[in-house]
Amino acid sequence: MIDEATKKEQDVTFMIATLEQQVRENYEQQLNNSIVDKNELWNLYLDFCVQRLSQASDSNKTEHISICDRIFSLASEQISLTSEHYLEWVSIVDNNRAKVIIKKATDHYPNDASLWNKRLSLLIEESVDCKTIKKEFKLACGNSDVKKSSLIWNTIIDYAQENDHKWTEELFEQSQMESFDLSVTLQLKSKYLQWANQNKSIKQVRQLFDKLSCRTPASLPFYMDYIKIEQSLSNIDNKRIKTAFEQAIIYFGKTSADLWLAYLDYSKQHQSLDFITISRIHSRAVHILESDELKRFNTECALKNLT
Repeated sequence: MIDEATKKEQDVTFMIATLEQQVRENYEQQLNNSIVDKNELWNLYLDFCVQRLSQASDSNKTEHISICDRIFSLASEQISLTSEHYLEWVSIVDNNRAKVIIKKATDHYPNDASLWNKRLSLLIEESVDCKTIKKEFKLACGNSDVKKSSLIWNTIIDYAQENDHKWTEELFEQSQMESFDLSVTLQLKSKYLQWANQNKSIKQVRQLFDKLSCRTPASLPFYMDYIKIEQSLSNIDNKRIKTAFEQAIIYFGKTSADLWLAYLDYSKQHQSLDFITISRIHSRAVHILESDELKRFNTECALKNLT
């Protein structure tokens, strides 16, 4: 026999389901009204369905997914879904259905990097062969805005690192070409160096650093990562570390207190560098740093006793 608490819970569940059905019927009735703004109403309806799905119990999840899929599909036939709604739709359904939807989305928004990134990610999750991934990436990069997206480049390089060593290096090299988008180049510069450090000799890492440090745009993480690589070696090359700090100062000396603090910290820890050398570095920082960074530099120096 069903106890009172269970019966009450079932009654509440039934009441919510009934109200939800009534809301959906009201939305669909209003959508048949030619006077209303259908774009706005469809967007409200879709948001309602997604919200109800997020609140659905495990036992009702499958039913709500099916309802959401149906309503998104109807909406896509009557209005132009936003890229955000396409991504929501894809996140709701299974992988096979998602691939169909995301293709429709990228056809509709061929220059939307987030949609292409999702399209690639779905294939990667499915563990399709590398040849297919390469073909899809090439297709994505046929759109100029997508090719400039660091989002899609990070996704494809993460994939390549696990699956194709040669292609990984080719991608990194391509990302650092002078004709390439600067935002992508900047983000991947340090990543390239870290990858080289994991897969190549220190001689090759140094050669890569020397090559990339001559190319714009300059990247502070790139310099700092290289310095950390050199400092991690059992046989530290202090000349190369100092050169890297000095190169970084050319580009970031005015704007990065952290760079100067790291330089001072390194100098203080290295026993062969005397007090005069440390004082000179400190004096240069004081004269070069811009006001806000200078204040932070002075505060950090006092706290860390770097002078």
